[in-house]
Amino acid sequence: MSIFSLPVNLPHPAPLSQTPQSQAAKRKRTGQGHYDEDQDAALSPSHTSHQSPSKEYTAIVTPLERVQRRVAGHPLDQPFPDPPFPHSQPTPRRSTSTPRGRDRTGVPSSLHLQHLATLTSIVHVSILAQDYHRASRALGLMFRDSTVARSAAVRNKGFMGIAAEVLLRDVPSQTQQSNINSAQISRYGLDKAKQLYQTLIVRHPYHKSWPESVNAVDFYLAMFNIWIYAVCTENEEWASPERRELESNNHDLATKLGELEQASEIASKMDDCMSTLPYMDEPELIRLRAMVDLWIADLYETCGVFPAPDDQLSDIGSMSASDIQVNPQDYMLRAMRSREQASARFAKLRGQARDDISPT
Repeated sequence: MSIFSLPVNLPHPAPLSQTPQSQAAKRKRTGQGHYDEDQDAALSPSHTSHQSPSKEYTAIVTPLERVQRRVAGHPLDQPFPDPPFPHSQPTPRRSTSTPRGRDRTGVPSSLHLQHLATLTSIVHVSILAQDYHRASRALGLMFRDSTVARSAAVRNKGFMGIAAEVLLRDVPSQTQQSNINSAQISRYGLDKAKQLYQTLIVRHPYHKSWPESVNAVDFYLAMFNIWIYAVCTENEEWASPERRELESNNHDLATKLGELEQASEIASKMDDCMSTLPYMDEPELIRLRAMVDLWIADLYETCGVFPAPDDQLSDIGSMSASDIQVNPQDYMLRAMRSREQASARFAKLRGQARDDISPT
């Protein structure tokens, strides 16, 4: 399914249902043949007028048909009437569908689809040009459309992921006029993107009846992925060569410790999510959680090789002096423990794969 498709399900024309003329003619000829046979039987000398009709139909009418004829009040010596016997005529229903070529708002559907196609093009062109403010306005107009709001295509075709990507670059209104790069990821935008996914998780929970639909499992995966991406991107900017020339080792250590704190927060949120079904058995969530364990292990090993920080490091960021204390041996033990947890989760994945392919 293309991501450039419209956020609505386009109707497909219904196939034309026509009754073949050959069948109608065949039925007509069959009826005419029965009439000729009745005329010949009536004119034949072997036909006796005093023969009882009930005896003629006794051999071909089953007991169930006898009961049905008796309930319907239809004699045994007469053929069935034309359809819809024994059913009544269908009651006419008032059509509530909109006229073909128009939507519920009265706008011709061709113009409506053209308007949605224009908005979709504006969204993609704006994202390619890194004009996220314009893409956000186009997405807002698209999501406010009544047809798009009722359609599941806006969820199934990836438009919620595009909206989260745009929100990730959002900045507060009072700082929009500053010289902030629009392609930069802001903490404010990350909070709004997580809030979007949390709303979708509540609105579209997992159902056993529709396991293949886009539901809370997919939105949890998307939220954790975009959270990890934002944290890694933010710390890569701090670890750029230009900043490294200006900052000391203390600042590098503070940056790694801040990344470690955020990675631990992501791991804690994932553990809370995976404590219940169906998330604890979801393979992609287990794989992502194992990768987070490896990420945390690398951060522990990196922080363990830094020298002891100065006293001036205690006022950096929101971390206290007790949190900044570096114990290399303790960090190496925690790194080893995180790698063991990752190995256990990967082993669980391999066990699930063997269970899936094992013969029943």
